[in-house]
Amino acid sequence: MSVTFTPKRTVRCQPLLAADRPVAGPRMAAAFHDDPAIQYLLPNRMRRPAQLMWLMSTFVAYGARYGQVTVAGETPVGTAICLPSELATASLYRLLRCGWGRAPYKLGWAACCRLHTLTRTVQRQRLRLMSGRHLYLLHLSVSPACQGEGIGGALLDAVLEDAASQQLPCCLETFRVANLGFYMRHGFALLSEARLADVDLPFWILGRPGRHPGSSPEHKGVRTFAAPLGSHLHI
Repeated sequence: MSVTFTPKRTVRCQPLLAADRPVAGPRMAAAFHDDPAIQYLLPNRMRRPAQLMWLMSTFVAYGARYGQVTVAGETPVGTAICLPSELATASLYRLLRCGWGRAPYKLGWAACCRLHTLTRTVQRQRLRLMSGRHLYLLHLSVSPACQGEGIGGALLDAVLEDAASQQLPCCLETFRVANLGFYMRHGFALLSEARLADVDLPFWILGRPGRHPGSSPEHKGVRTFAAPLGSHLHI
């Protein structure tokens, strides 16, 4: 009996080109359509696709202006947005520069209020756990048609290479418990499980210590973070 294996594609990651920005947002939106946080923010399934495409386009704009947007593929099929910690908490001025003046019209006031509550909760916990300078992975997604081909791992490796070049730790949150294994395989440690209490929406904050470029992915210093691994918070 012969068995044919389909190899994973060779993934090339590079900074997002301005010409590819219109493509990146919709593909990011498709990947996050059923994310628990997005379902909380944008509960109307009929309106969600248009709202989410606009929201993701603002993420791209913010990342391109204040951080680094890395994409995979000649026409982006995966996107990672990483920000320096000092710019990860968005000021009103920075938001307005990235188109957020239209947020009430595009998302509605109720969604804007939910987004404010969610981001404030996540930021408060992240800054409690990561008090020093670090890189913040705002977004990582792969187009649904291309998932399972190693693209997400390649994008994450590119982000971590950037963090290593600056000898900075990296931090992120996820609202899907199924994502924890993926990040832990890339050297992240679980710092906290937290919860948006009014809707019982859990999320997990993970961190990866800063390393020298080219160092082994295994690191015995994961306990140097500000909280014990697996701490459980109710907010």
